[in-house]
Amino acid sequence: MRYTVWQGLDRTQSQNVNPYAVFSQSFGTVDSLTLTRDSSAYRNGAVVLYEGGVVNLDLRASSQEPKRLLYIDTGLSAAENQTAAQLLAVVQAEGRKQLAEYPKLVSIDATVLQSNFLYLRDYDLGDKCDVQDDRLKQAFESRIIEVQEVWKENAHTVTLVFGDKLPVKYR
Repeated sequence: MRYTVWQGLDRTQSQNVNPYAVFSQSFGTVDSLTLTRDSSAYRNGAVVLYEGGVVNLDLRASSQEPKRLLYIDTGLSAAENQTAAQLLAVVQAEGRKQLAEYPKLVSIDATVLQSNFLYLRDYDLGDKCDVQDDRLKQAFESRIIEVQEVWKENAHTVTLVFGDKLPVKYR
């Protein structure tokens, strides 16, 4: 057996090497677009315990945002030749690292029209594309991580699932 890793092409509008692929109702490339936001596990602050003290991290965008705290016991202590400032920096870095594991999740599913863009010709699994929700005026650069292709009653339906959404400026 032989395995290869497939990443796909960059088809975003921010590059100029490959033809771009934008999935949006205004571009006439999608029939339906479902954008789901999940913040149930999201954390924007932490109380970080270490041997000798406590550090409070507050990563809220504004003070109006409610606190969603994570409690972390690092078990860290001062090592030889380490100052208190160095220890504090290590504790804060550990807290930020663990907070990064609790992001807000964005999920996008799109049913693609097979008239303007064709699967395997204009886009493929692993391609990085632009996805725009015109009603919410939001745009994302995202990879196609799943393709569901159905042939039924002489109709070809392609549904895409995108992963690792990076917000970009809506154009």
